[in-house]
Order: sequence, then C-alpha cells, then structure tokens
Amino acid sequence: MSRPSGNDERVPLTLQRGARFQTGTAYMAIITRDEVKTFLNIPSADDSRDMFIDTMIPVVEDFVKEYCANDFLDDDGEEVFPPGIKLPVARLIGHDLRAMLLNAGDKDVTAEWLGEYSIKYAVGSRESLTGSYPKALMLNLRPWKRVRAT
Repeated sequence: MSRPSGNDERVPLTLQRGARFQTGTAYMAIITRDEVKTFLNIPSADDSRDMFIDTMIPVVEDFVKEYCANDFLDDDGEEVFPPGIKLPVARLIGHDLRAMLLNAGDKDVTAEWLGEYSIKYAVGSRESLTGSYPKALMLNLRPWKRVRAT
C-alpha cells in the first residue's frame, strides 16, 4: 500500500490540541490544554482530565466560531484568536467538564468546585454536554459576536 504524497497526507498536528487534522499550514488552537488547566486552577501534574480537555478544545472552538458568527480571520486570511477569548473558552470547557463529572458521579450532587470556580445546580438539573450553556457564560462571548447576515 502506498502512502499519500505531498499536501494530501493528513497527520495529527499534536495530541495536546485534541484530534485536529489539517493539511498545509500548522493549526493553532483557540486555547491549549495548559491554558485551560491554568484558568480552571487544575494542577498541571493532574492528568486525569487531559483527554477530556483535549477532546473539548476543538469542539468548543467550533461552537464559539458558530455562535459568534466569527471565523477570527485577520486581513491575510490567517486564523488569529484574540487573547481575551481564552478565559470564556476555558469556562465553557470547565462547564462541560463539570457536566461530565456530574453525569458520571453521584446523582445527589447539588454544587461543585473546580479550583476557585464553583457552580450550584438546581435540584434535578443536569445539563448534558450537548445541551445549552448558561446565559452568564454566553455573555462573556459578546465582545466577539458579529451580526449574522441573512
């Protein structure tokens, strides 16, 4: 079996940034695993959530682009994310992480803390990973939201 040649070959750019594949130029994620862990106050030595974080980075990135109707392209057509968007993205990943832990854990949990970030759940309320994000988190994306042309 022959290997593809030239730019047709698809290779993972890095496992740290999730399962992202792209040909040609290097892919730069909206946020790195280490940045997510820093924002969420997860010790860098704690690798128990790394696979989940790596998986969620491209998922949340695509969600943010769609929600904001913004491809984050500069004048040269290169994808460039403003540094200020990292905190809202980390918080969205943190929300998904808590939802995953809550769905996998004790059904009687009504509040959780992840580092200095805490969240209280309404009794019986269990957001799914594909469900909606809380309005407070979505408001953090407002500076990058563009009006969608119809």
